[in-house]
Amino acid sequence: PACPLDITIKPGADHQGDFFAWLVKVRRWMADVHIHLDFGHAVTRIGHTPEAMLLGGEGESVLTFEVTAAEADGTAQFQVSGRSSAGADSHEPSVTCEGRFPPAPPPAPLPPRPTPLQSLTVKLATAKSSPPPSPPPVATRIHPPAPPPPACYLGITFESSTIGPSLQAARVEVTHWSEGATIRVDFGRGFAGRVDQGHQATLKYRSTSGAFDFELWERPPTRTGVDPHFDFYIRNED
Repeated sequence: PACPLDITIKPGADHQGDFFAWLVKVRRWMADVHIHLDFGHAVTRIGHTPEAMLLGGEGESVLTFEVTAAEADGTAQFQVSGRSSAGADSHEPSVTCEGRFPPAPPPAPLPPRPTPLQSLTVKLATAKSSPPPSPPPVATRIHPPAPPPPACYLGITFESSTIGPSLQAARVEVTHWSEGATIRVDFGRGFAGRVDQGHQATLKYRSTSGAFDFELWERPPTRTGVDPHFDFYIRNED
């Protein structure tokens, strides 16, 4: 069945060869709906923009996302990138949705039949539906993690910035980048938010005590004198 969110997918600017980049546009956003993108083959090195949260699927053929917010007009979009399996065709993924959808409106009543003495013309008034207004932003406190210990031989620098209500983008610079190395970011036991991978590292482990393990991809290209980095998103739920 067609996805009620009315989703279209177009290739992004970086879409070429085994590397794919798809722009996912949602014309009818609904909360708490999971979007499944089926590529037909295993996909890895998954990156995405912060408008959606990756719920799972890296290393498999189906990625699952949840779009966390919409524009004022009820639309939303996000971009997902990654790498296809060796020799696989990077064709457009198929889309399915999972969630609680509102029931379809009942059909409009038919006009009454004209009587033998007179003909009645009935105009049916159709009300234009509009998406509910977005709730006002809620001011929340976002707690960035403590900086990693200086003894780490990889040479790590952490910084974060607020990019939306209850949403932060974290950037971790790694001086001595090593593909496959695991970096643990520990927020402490009081952390109540959700962490979502961004680009250049895979989120491999989430602990109940606020620690998160990231595995580095191959070294990304950088300008001379600039350390490579990976990023991820912090969604605060205080």
